[in-house]
Amino acid sequence: QVVLALHLIHKAGVVHNDFKERNIVVRMNKELDIPTVMVVDFGNASDHVCPIQDDMIRFYIPKPDRLVFKCQELYVVC
Repeated sequence: QVVLALHLIHKAGVVHNDFKERNIVVRMNKELDIPTVMVVDFGNASDHVCPIQDDMIRFYIPKPDRLVFKCQELYVVC
């Protein structure tokens, strides 16, 4: 729900600029009997043009840098 909320906020043209754990509020939706997430505190928010205009959330994991270790065993474990 948090990822979807941020996606919708960005699509609406807003960047939160102060996103952290205490700016996430979870409360019970009594009609659906499920917890609902809300992102709060938009005091530092600013305008934003979102390059993603569809409703698809894409997952992107950058390839990690390959580190050089002196010990081969350490590299294999990591």
